[in-house]
Amino acid sequence: MHSTRFTSRILLTCLFANIFQYTHARPLSKTAQLAQKPLYLTPINTAAFVFYVVFAIATFFQLYNALRGLSRDKKREAKVPHYRISTGIKFRSLLVFATLPLITHYTLTAISIAYDLNRIASRVSFSFAYYAMRIFTGMLADVIIAGAMLVLVHHRARVSRVPAAPLWKKIMDAALILLLTLYAIVVAVIGATYATMENRLSMLNIREIFYHMFTAFYILVVIDIFISAALISYKLSKDDVEDNIIRRFLRSIAPLLLLCSKFKLVDDILLSLPVTVNSLNSIDYDALRLARAIVLGFINFFILYIALDFSEPNPKRYNFDDRQMKERYELRLKDTK
Repeated sequence: MHSTRFTSRILLTCLFANIFQYTHARPLSKTAQLAQKPLYLTPINTAAFVFYVVFAIATFFQLYNALRGLSRDKKREAKVPHYRISTGIKFRSLLVFATLPLITHYTLTAISIAYDLNRIASRVSFSFAYYAMRIFTGMLADVIIAGAMLVLVHHRARVSRVPAAPLWKKIMDAALILLLTLYAIVVAVIGATYATMENRLSMLNIREIFYHMFTAFYILVVIDIFISAALISYKLSKDDVEDNIIRRFLRSIAPLLLLCSKFKLVDDILLSLPVTVNSLNSIDYDALRLARAIVLGFINFFILYIALDFSEPNPKRYNFDDRQMKERYELRLKDTK
């Protein structure tokens, strides 16, 4: 009898404890609810998700290397005069700023793939500002990388004593970068606010026009960078002077930039096609998303990898027998500061 009462008390205590815990438990936040839901993506979307996560992690390590590159490595000694390997503090600083929007873009894109394309969990409706920020960070990274390459080309021209570029050329380069930035801002602002406007369709058309303009001017900037670097290399070759950084730039980074511009052009054309039954059947947008993740991800990774390899060890002290050569070296060394 006593054992039965004891057992009943235990059961009642457990029951009331569970009821109390259930009634007083705090509701889970939206983020916690999302985390508890299973993710089930198609194989092609899973691959795109994995690539974006991997590139986000890889770019984070590149950010660390870029921050280290802001200070010269005191343990290394230059085997050549410093002006021959100088890249300038502006170029190294822009590499740091380029990694930040790239990491953000990869992270936001991976999250949107995980929940927008989830086939089991209820789809999450992110705000329009979220998607606008995802697109803006990718465009901003393209602008900063292109601007960094222009800064590098101008710096190498000044250090190598190439005749200075005319004023109109410098104004044109600055104007192109400024226009790219403005186009990216306009696309982001319209994308984040068009849902609250009455004429949504016309605002979407305006947004598409500005995005097309961004793609067109990005191609112009890449061509400008390639031509500027090629002209510097040609002028130096006439004087029997070899610039190792410009040579490596033309062999490695310039082709990657050209490939990136071509892919962006094709991607823009495919996305601008009118959405019809035939276009939905002929264009695999999941495959296009995966191609975008792989192609642009690898291009940005190798561009930053090669650019970060243009490191600047501390200049080694040289003993010059020729006074004229020593004066020329000291003059160029001042230009690198």
